[in-house]
Amino acid sequence: HAFQPVTLSSLPSLIVKRSSLRCGKPMMSAPGTDHKSKLFQLCRSGPKNGVDAPEELISQVMEAAKALEESNPTADLSTSAAMTGSWDLIFTTNKGASAGILGPFVGDVKQIIDMEGGFYLNK
Repeated sequence: HAFQPVTLSSLPSLIVKRSSLRCGKPMMSAPGTDHKSKLFQLCRSGPKNGVDAPEELISQVMEAAKALEESNPTADLSTSAAMTGSWDLIFTTNKGASAGILGPFVGDVKQIIDMEGGFYLNK
């Protein structure tokens, strides 16, 4: 697929880079760490991938995502080389297959982004 840059606030889904899924706390608190922890906690408190999450949780997740976005020092993350990598879906408001829904089942969703190559791949 050709890569179409978007901002976090325009996404119906939240994805997290695999390298960000480490357990434990950093020795020094980086900017946005508290926002990131809160967002992960909210996403994990609901159903898998956020499928059929209650409206209250969706609102809380979107509010936490906005706070994290505002603390990000990268001016235009959607076109940053930092986007390159393997990402896992943790929450979405999408009701289709890209939410990991297959019949009555909800599975894992991975997105591989290659900014230099200009493409992404959903798995």
